[in-house]
Amino acid sequence: MSPPLACTAVTTNESGSTAEEAVKVNRSRSTWSLTDSSSGGSSCDPVRGLVLWSPSGEEVGGLERADWMPPQIALFHPLQMRIWDGAADQMRVTAAFEDDVFVTLKLEHREAPGETGEAIINREFGVVTEYRDASTKILLTNLHVDL
Repeated sequence: MSPPLACTAVTTNESGSTAEEAVKVNRSRSTWSLTDSSSGGSSCDPVRGLVLWSPSGEEVGGLERADWMPPQIALFHPLQMRIWDGAADQMRVTAAFEDDVFVTLKLEHREAPGETGEAIINREFGVVTEYRDASTKILLTNLHVDL
């Protein structure tokens, strides 16, 4: 059983703009929440499906696929990330290196081999704490068990 985790996700896009979101993930219950104080957030409840809400707190309709998750949440499910060279994946793993704390995966775009990236997995939590490709960098900071 995996304990509930919390952190801050810092996402930087190719233009250099940065966003910070509060993240909570409970992999055992298949629930998560991602909240940006300026624009509201989204959450997943497996019983009710995905529910999106606005800063006013008003719930709005969710997506039809309850298994959809934003990239910041996908980091908590490394085997579901689109990096394993599957038919729908954009990236593939070209090398892996490990030490006592991290596993570093070197990535390459399937259709543009010059585009590379990296995924760094924290071995203790089994979470990608840093992901980088040609257009995005996501860094999880202050990762901890959320009791």
